[in-house]
Amino acid sequence: MTQVRFKRSARADLQAIKEHVHADNPRAAMRLIENLRIKALHLGEMPNVGRTRPELGVGLRSLAYGSYVLFYTVEADIVWIQRIIHGARDLGAVFDDEA
Repeated sequence: MTQVRFKRSARADLQAIKEHVHADNPRAAMRLIENLRIKALHLGEMPNVGRTRPELGVGLRSLAYGSYVLFYTVEADIVWIQRIIHGARDLGAVFDDEA
């Protein structure tokens, strides 16, 4: 099984998601964060399950979970979770800002 690691940007995304949802429903926030983490960890079993996203970055793949999209890369035996972003956001702008 491939290791799954979260980049600093993905950890920051999880924190922002948690804070945003927690304001309305603390329980839902905890469930959502846990489910996003579980979804990410499952990528260690099937790292190529997500679709390729060459328009957003070299080697970038994505996998949707509810309203959120996990963006990740696969390097040797590690899946790097790069970002976790709400699907309604302008993804091109998010990734252009990082370039």
